[in-house]
Amino acid sequence: MRTLRLNVVPLQGDDVAAVQAALAVHADGIFGVRTAAHVRSWKWQSGKSRRFVDEAMSPADQRRLLGEEPPSRAHRKRAAKRRRALETVWPLRSDPGEASEFRIEDTLGASSLDGRRNHAAKDWFAFAGNAVRAPVTGTLTEVKVDRRRSGQIFGGAIKIQSDLDFRVWVFRHVDPLPGITEGQRIVPA
Repeated sequence: MRTLRLNVVPLQGDDVAAVQAALAVHADGIFGVRTAAHVRSWKWQSGKSRRFVDEAMSPADQRRLLGEEPPSRAHRKRAAKRRRALETVWPLRSDPGEASEFRIEDTLGASSLDGRRNHAAKDWFAFAGNAVRAPVTGTLTEVKVDRRRSGQIFGGAIKIQSDLDFRVWVFRHVDPLPGITEGQRIVPA
């Protein structure tokens, strides 16, 4: 058994699909952000020590999840005390869905090799006032406040560069809270 975790090139395989099925996540066999969030929640609910509640599934974690190994007494004791489940962390309180938006033509989008401009993003929609949570641990590389409420590009922007793969997560049409500044370290809530 191998340890399953988020990688730049996502881990794939039957072992990932088995973990996904046990977590009641869409079992596509790809260890992505959605699977990682459910792993974190399961570790909390199963009584893992707080410092070990993360998105990685060790071989021992997999055996416990799949019922091949019983949880330790300490795990059972902590799990019994945890009445509140650890929330599965999404950037917004809505599921991102499965469909890609990277092939939608957009005059303000990113250039592609065929000369067209594509949306090059995944839009999540939520009601105004929803909290936006960090999906990754990283550094804020841009915090822009913009009070406009109309036009194709409006509202503020926040960019987070991930420590894991150095990708930049961009959040547009948001109102950054006071005190959030560029260079600040951020972790998933």
